[in-house]
Amino acid sequence: MKDYRHLLFDLDNTLLDFDRAEKTAFCAAFSAYGLLPDEQTYALYHRINDDLWKRLERGEISRERLFVLRFTMLLEKLRIRDGGLSEELSRAYFRLLSHQSFTVEGAEEVCRALAAEYSLHIITNGTAPVQRERLRGSGLLPYCTGIFISDEIGAAKPSPLFFSAVMTEIGAALPAECCVIGDSWSSDIAGALAAGIDAVWICPQGNAVPERAGCVTVLCDIRELPEYLRRRRT
Repeated sequence: MKDYRHLLFDLDNTLLDFDRAEKTAFCAAFSAYGLLPDEQTYALYHRINDDLWKRLERGEISRERLFVLRFTMLLEKLRIRDGGLSEELSRAYFRLLSHQSFTVEGAEEVCRALAAEYSLHIITNGTAPVQRERLRGSGLLPYCTGIFISDEIGAAKPSPLFFSAVMTEIGAALPAECCVIGDSWSSDIAGALAAGIDAVWICPQGNAVPERAGCVTVLCDIRELPEYLRRRRT
């Protein structure tokens, strides 16, 4: 079986621990404005945010609108007067998030091992200044050949435009030269399959792959990736 040349890694909750980063930044931003960031409030924010990101993936809302609207909706649910507070919270959240560079357990070791054999690239829908700053603090940059961020490309995963732009930039003549590794089915895996690219779904729950989904491998832990790629070559 022909080996890949390029590994395209999603960033959040694939290499970087976004859940921890998000919660840390959210709680700090809320506290800075004298608000109580308890577990119930954070869970409500998380639900609102997830729903809005799904709307973004479907093209129903812009990124700029999402960033403020999630706080607007949260304050409304909490019955807290906004008066521009949602915009201030959004700015504070991004400022604080950019300093959260927690890695997923084993991610740096995996990248170090694979960088000797493949070109590693980051593909993310995050905000460029925030994601680049988080990467700088993560220790992963030395292993990355390319970094591709949706708001710099002008298209977001799962859009075929995003993946075609990445493939053109890295000089991949064929989709078979690439493999996408990510934790989100709707963004990473579905986007890869639509572009004809193989995918590895990092899914701790070990979910089954939908029928007729194409070439997808499910791994429960990113630390399983080097061995999977080794077996694939033999």
